[in-house]
Amino acid sequence: MNEIKFSPDLEKKVEAIISRYEIKASALLPILRLAQEQWGHLTPAIMDYVAGLLD
Repeated sequence: MNEIKFSPDLEKKVEAIISRYEIKASALLPILRLAQEQWGHLTPAIMDYVAGLLD
């Protein structure tokens, strides 16, 4: 399986989304939407990856 990582363009969008929120966890849904845009679906591994970005 390929490494789970956002493309460079989406990484920039993720950083911008996180910066909008005082509490990082509040960015969960918009970032999951980007993940679904990139991979077409959400697997447990992808959701773990996104959760790790918000720790």
